[in-house]
Amino acid sequence: MDCRRSLLFLLCAGTLLGCNRQSTVQPTATPPMIGEAPVEKEKDHVARRAPKPSTCVAFGDFRMHAAQEPTRTEAEKQKFYDDARKAYQQALTLDEKNLPALRGLAQMYATVGDHERAVATYKKALQHYPKDASLWMDLGMCHSRAKEWKPGLEAISKAVALDPENRQYGHVLGYAQARAGAFDQALATFTRLDGEAKAHYNVGRMLLHLQQPAAARIELERATALDPKLAPAQELLTQLSRPAAPAGQGVVPVNYEAPDQTR
Repeated sequence: MDCRRSLLFLLCAGTLLGCNRQSTVQPTATPPMIGEAPVEKEKDHVARRAPKPSTCVAFGDFRMHAAQEPTRTEAEKQKFYDDARKAYQQALTLDEKNLPALRGLAQMYATVGDHERAVATYKKALQHYPKDASLWMDLGMCHSRAKEWKPGLEAISKAVALDPENRQYGHVLGYAQARAGAFDQALATFTRLDGEAKAHYNVGRMLLHLQQPAAARIELERATALDPKLAPAQELLTQLSRPAAPAGQGVVPVNYEAPDQTR
């Protein structure tokens, strides 16, 4: 009887010891907490979080507009311009040929006065889009604002050649030619667009902008001789006939709008 009890005790003890060893070697996995996201592969996680180039460009445009609000401090403007730069550059790391990003980055550089980078960015964009007339126009305007007339006129002329029916481009070319002192070329450009009378009037306007009233009078008189009903030319001649303005003040013609892109 005692032997049977001893054998039963040993069998139970062995069973218990075996369960303990098994539970120690293979612990039960801890279930995830409620609301805890499942673990994803790193590659899938990065791909899901990567922004689209268009999203980066939209943010860059938003920052550019914010920087130009009149209530911004200088520090805020610089911060927003830098944010815009980073956003456009991030878009280009995702798509190096992204046209809105290239254009936005070039415009940002031009706005903050970084002329060399602006020109370089426009040229980079044109490597990918050589037949985009608007890019050539933007490059020409960028050169013209820096008074780099030769490359400016070449770029604007390229834009006109690519889009010959765009009258705005044609007028920009005419004013740029006049601003650069190529008055004969400007007269020919304006004549093709508006006729001879208004061409002389447009050249006269630019001469007034350049503070050359005597030369402007000649062009305006030619304009009115060709078209006596050209009221804007008559108005400018009337103002030129008035007594000279005080020193430091130029003639301010009626309805005169100087072409900002060629100042």
